[in-house]
Amino acid sequence: MGVGVILLREGRVLLGKRKYGSGKGQWAFPGGHLELDESVEACAIRELKEETGLDLLEPRMGPFTNDIFDPESHYITLYVIADWTGGEPRNRESNKCGGWEWSDWDNLREPLFLPLQNLLKQGFDPRKPLRKLRAIRRPLRKLGAIRRSPFQTPPVPTKALNLYGI
Repeated sequence: MGVGVILLREGRVLLGKRKYGSGKGQWAFPGGHLELDESVEACAIRELKEETGLDLLEPRMGPFTNDIFDPESHYITLYVIADWTGGEPRNRESNKCGGWEWSDWDNLREPLFLPLQNLLKQGFDPRKPLRKLRAIRRPLRKLGAIRRSPFQTPPVPTKALNLYGI
């Protein structure tokens, strides 16, 4: 499970150029792997601080992407959205990242890391309010990820999906 931090600053987002693994040479949001017993928000706060030295205040749960890199590598990436609160990003993990840049959402740096490509395919725009994700509720309900409570009419997300605002 991956977590990406969409940090907004005047219509721009923070992107770093990956130096290792899948996506080497591609631009990506700050982020990393969700650790055991760690909340998504805590992971986003930790990863942003470790990678850039920036603090994350008032994180908001965003969308997710289903990222299949190859037959052996499949990730779900959960996104956290936050507004920049000051300071400039420092490259604190220079072995993993070639540097950080603010990129205009309408003109993102290329090439893009697969999870970011998949996010764009969804039509997501971090500058707009999140809508209810009705289009994905039905397939998730069929898979049993969302169940109906016998005591309520509206669908009730399972504990895991409730964290992501779906």
